[in-house]
Amino acid sequence: MRGVPKTKRQPQPTEPAWEQLRLDFTWPEQELYESVRPMVLFGQSAIERAEATGISRSTLTKRAKRFQREGIRGLLPHIPKPDETAPRPLLKTVRSHIRALKAECPSLTLREIADIIYVKHGRQPSHHTIARVLDEAPLQTTFKRRYPRFADILGADNRRMAIVNLHYEGWTITRIAAYLETTRLTVRRTLTRWFVEGVPGLENKPTGPKGPSKVTLAKMETARKLDRNPLLGAHRLSYALEQQGIHLSPRTCGRILRVHRDLYPELALPEKPKRPKKRMPFATDIPHAIWSVDVRYLTDHQCADFTGTAYNISILDNATRANLASVISPTQDLGAYLRVLYAAIYQYGVPGMIVSDGGKIFSAEQAMAIYTALGIEKQRIEHRKPYQNYTKARKAAVP
Repeated sequence: MRGVPKTKRQPQPTEPAWEQLRLDFTWPEQELYESVRPMVLFGQSAIERAEATGISRSTLTKRAKRFQREGIRGLLPHIPKPDETAPRPLLKTVRSHIRALKAECPSLTLREIADIIYVKHGRQPSHHTIARVLDEAPLQTTFKRRYPRFADILGADNRRMAIVNLHYEGWTITRIAAYLETTRLTVRRTLTRWFVEGVPGLENKPTGPKGPSKVTLAKMETARKLDRNPLLGAHRLSYALEQQGIHLSPRTCGRILRVHRDLYPELALPEKPKRPKKRMPFATDIPHAIWSVDVRYLTDHQCADFTGTAYNISILDNATRANLASVISPTQDLGAYLRVLYAAIYQYGVPGMIVSDGGKIFSAEQAMAIYTALGIEKQRIEHRKPYQNYTKARKAAVP
């Protein structure tokens, strides 16, 4: 342009020939840097530098770009760059903590252990890494628990604090309940109280009604005067107080009676003499010594062959409570009973005694003749005492 003075091109500094310069290099890094130095500092083109050094133009271009981007490290491809995404090896303390967690609570899963490690150490290894750490060395067979079982911890606040501490370490509700041997509902309620109320929520709270108590000293004194009758129970005391205009439930009156009898020994109930325990009739410990036989009426049965009422005739051993033989018959006749008796004797032998109620089929002439021929004693239970027949006293067991 007219009027603008022309600037002269600055002459580039001369340097010795490349082959002569290579003889003065001490380190390989010097050769790499000197190959691109004129291009970076003085703007020499890659073609000119390639002619001067004998190195290909593309190689020099790549070196110059890496040098401008990464500095000297870009000229050293044989030095690996640190990979920030590569997994770091776990510390010895982390590995020992993983094995300790698995030994303390074997039900912990690999992913749950990873979450606990993340909360404690800030590292969250994968479940594959956890599995490799557990396979490195055998687990301890005897491990001291950090917290006793939930029922063995003294103090309700200490029990709840143990739940909070385990949850703070990263334990799940299910694993806390399994480790402390309590229910998940208890763990969830404790954590809810801690989230809402904080530390005061871990203390015991009264479970009674929040309103004023119905029981006053005047009512208790009235009850004490009535309580001098030793035959007065909770229900009778409640009714007697209601006659005087005092309405207390029998359950509340029972608590008042217990308090009065603890405070005033003269109101304590006299001890009743213990009655000796009576042995049940026809009881025996010898199998197949005594059999019980009975007929039961089946009105709601599922037998398609019978219409109306069906009858179940069964024989039970008094010693073992085993059902020896039974049949469902449309009639309660002697033939059906003798078939059941024959089946029981054929499989288990002849008993010493047969017990029944006053049913006619059990004391028929043909049945009595069979008892006499086989040496079986026939006994009858007392009137209005069906419990003496073992088929009605307890459920029969499967032989």
